[in-house]
Order: sequence, then structure tokens, then C-alpha cells
Amino acid sequence: MDTRIRVVVGILYNSDKDKVLITKRTSGKFLAGYWEFPGGKVKNNEDSFSALSREFDEELGVTIKTASRLVEINHDYPEEKVLLDVWKIHDWDGVPSNLE
Repeated sequence: MDTRIRVVVGILYNSDKDKVLITKRTSGKFLAGYWEFPGGKVKNNEDSFSALSREFDEELGVTIKTASRLVEINHDYPEEKVLLDVWKIHDWDGVPSNLE
């Protein structure tokens, strides 16, 4: 059986400044120091949009208003297998800040 960890990430694009938000993984985490789109693991009984909203609120202080799924990608790290659920964030409230 192929058990994958479901991970949701969001692409927050500021068209006024032509910039995309990425974050750097903190020390002590899996793949520390690597750059990534913000997001995290989907909890049991949680849908992807709810997980994305929770992660952006907890990590960045941003409230997602609207978003759409772009793609789902299966990826195998040596340590674990993930299903990466990628979303484009269309509208949000707040200014992203590193809260972790």
C-alpha cells in the first residue's frame, strides 16, 4: 500500500509588485534551509483548503479569501512519500510575516 503524507502549499502572487512569496525552512525541520512555498501537512478529517487557510494563518498571519487548486504531485523523498497539493491564492487579507 502506498501511504503518502498529504501536504498543501500555496502560491501567493502579488501582481502589483510581480513577486511570489517563498519561505525558508527553519532549522531543525526536515530539509532545513531549503526554500519552499508556504503550507504544511493536512490533518485527519481536514480538507485541503481548510489546511491551507490554517497554515497561512499560523505561519504568516494571512487570511486566504479565495484560492484554486493548480496541481497534485506525487513526490518520493528518501525518508517519506508525499502528495503535494498545490494551490494558487487569488485573494487574501493581511501582510505576510514570519510567525514561526
